[in-house]
Amino acid sequence: MGAEPFRRCNMCGRTWATWEAFLLDPQVSLVGLQAVPKVPAASVLVFNHARCGSISVRTAKLRPLLSIDENSLSEVEPCDGCFRDLDDLARCDKPCSVAADRRLALEVRRRKA
Repeated sequence: MGAEPFRRCNMCGRTWATWEAFLLDPQVSLVGLQAVPKVPAASVLVFNHARCGSISVRTAKLRPLLSIDENSLSEVEPCDGCFRDLDDLARCDKPCSVAADRRLALEVRRRKA
């Protein structure tokens, strides 16, 4: 039995074997970050798959692949609540999980460019 694909579209069934294939697919675009500050494992990056709609990927699944330091994830509350805006990905260097995931989203956006 082979390895599970990185992600599968629930609408059309398209699969991406690796995170690289997923990020490089021109049919996939980053919408933003849906952060859950008190439960970092529940935070997701939301993508749009052309004609199919949204696909979410847990940030925890991408953090190690994109060199996000797990030690930067703490339970410190974000100071300004900037995480509430899905498409606000301005860099934030606060010592919390949301800041680390915002850096992850910016790296994904850079790779998609």
